[in-house]
Amino acid sequence: MVLALGGILLLWGLFDLARGTTWLAIPVAKKDYPVVYFFIVFTWILLGGYWLFVGVYL
Repeated sequence: MVLALGGILLLWGLFDLARGTTWLAIPVAKKDYPVVYFFIVFTWILLGGYWLFVGVYL
């Protein structure tokens, strides 16, 4: 379960990074709100990496 969550969050962050838009409560575009966009995307990526680590090693 934890591995699946980590994989989903990691893929979600990487796909959003490639697209240039992400969703939180509203769509957030890189060109309109770059700081908020990168904060959200890197949060997805970091949480996905964390949950993958937890699922593999703990």
